[in-house]
Amino acid sequence: MKEGPQTSRKAIAIIAFAAAGATLVAMLVAISAGIAWRLPLSAIPFQIGGPNVQTVSFAPGQSASKTIPAAGVRAVEIDAPIGSVSLTATSTSAIGLHWTVAGQPFQALHTTLQGGVLQIDFQPPRNLVNFGSNPDHLDVTIPSGLAATAQIDAGAMTVQGNFASLVATLQAGALNVQNFRGALTAHDSMGAINVQQATITGPLSLTANMGAITFAGDPGLAATVRADMGAVDLEIAPRGRLTVQGSVQMGPFSSGFPGLGRTGGNSFGGTIGSGKPGYLNVSDQMGPVTIDQY
Repeated sequence: MKEGPQTSRKAIAIIAFAAAGATLVAMLVAISAGIAWRLPLSAIPFQIGGPNVQTVSFAPGQSASKTIPAAGVRAVEIDAPIGSVSLTATSTSAIGLHWTVAGQPFQALHTTLQGGVLQIDFQPPRNLVNFGSNPDHLDVTIPSGLAATAQIDAGAMTVQGNFASLVATLQAGALNVQNFRGALTAHDSMGAINVQQATITGPLSLTANMGAITFAGDPGLAATVRADMGAVDLEIAPRGRLTVQGSVQMGPFSSGFPGLGRTGGNSFGGTIGSGKPGYLNVSDQMGPVTIDQY
């Protein structure tokens, strides 16, 4: 069967994380055995896989910056196969980019603007690994109220600010969202999702395949939370009257809301809040579920 682009990207993310872990273990073993490193890190190569795999070398981080006028931009799309990303929406009139990578920084980032959508491609060189104090990282600052999407394969993401909407997809790495306002969709295959001080103004969808989900704030009127392997911890202050339906297959359930509890078997439910009608659907295959008042 032909490998699709999503499958390929996920494989790259897993390989990158495994390579970093294997390298760290090797260094720790060498240090514990009393082996002295006499070469600078930039001169120490290592290989992953067979002879056709390119040699990967350590290199110090180098930084660069770029400013783009925000006039005519209605949405931002970020694509980062490798490296962590920080996205902030604030009261600025321009889009700011600052990044640090191993090797030549200006070859690692490309931007295009078409139809009001700014595409940001962040691709640090895959044959260089930056394990310095500033690893491969991209900081993006945009004006408040824009829509944003982000695809990150191997690396964490942090977000804060006021968005029209945010769609974040991570393959291997944690997602941390703080002081957020807007619609939010997040899917993390291998990593935790942490959302704090949130006011959701549209749909909310949080999905973690291998990782915990934590949410604190107003979930809006159309919220879905699903974890396959990991705890779900919700502290919510609903602005509407939410019908809660959920299930937890392997793990306990607890609630700080009167009238919200087990409904039989692995299911729980009830009604919380007051105001406009809405819903909150929660499911967890393996892990505890807690729903408390915020």
